[in-house]
Amino acid sequence: MKIQFAEELTSVDHISLTVDTWTTENDIELLGHSGEKMSDVDMAVLEEFKLTAKVTAITTDKASCNGTMMTLLAEGIVDMNLGFTHACQVPCFAHIINIVIQADLARLHIVEQSLLEEDDTKMTEEHYPTSQTSISLWQVVTRVRESITMVRASTGRSKKYWGICATLGLPNCNKLPLDMPTRWNSTHDMLEVAVEKREALFNMVLVLNPQGQNLHIVEEEWDVITEFVRVLKPFA
Repeated sequence: MKIQFAEELTSVDHISLTVDTWTTENDIELLGHSGEKMSDVDMAVLEEFKLTAKVTAITTDKASCNGTMMTLLAEGIVDMNLGFTHACQVPCFAHIINIVIQADLARLHIVEQSLLEEDDTKMTEEHYPTSQTSISLWQVVTRVRESITMVRASTGRSKKYWGICATLGLPNCNKLPLDMPTRWNSTHDMLEVAVEKREALFNMVLVLNPQGQNLHIVEEEWDVITEFVRVLKPFA
């Protein structure tokens, strides 16, 4: 497969690459998380496939290690590719969207906190025209996240959750994702699945935490979450 791929690349005049790093579930780093290590790995691949003179751009996220990687790569192949410089780094659009969404979520939290901290006597119909709009979206999302974290805490809990799903006739219950700051669509995915499996999630939380500890989500709050999923959908 590698030989065939290398042969196909011989007819290519120009090529652009995408570079990313990630960590496996058991914390093994793939590619490495330093600019120096990433540059070494990328250079080895470029040389193996004879692409050093053909690469025109590399798409990365905005992590500082990628800037270091691009500088070192440009220095390493300058004699073979005069057109390749640090400026050939193309920002990842998905990562930019993630930054925007995360900033909006953080701003939402700040705005909600400032409203909650105001004197109740100053709250007018303009602030909270209905009971539904007074629901703190940030707090509800946090409760969804904490509930899913509780269910995913062990294999035994996950199996018990699957059993509840089977009893309720809910499909694909092995999928119960958590959101994370580095994945731009992960909050949408987490909330979308939570809405679909909310009955099973509610029953499981009751089993694990009979007292609730403020994790219970009422129907009006699920309505707000459902609407929020609709708002996030174009970014997912």
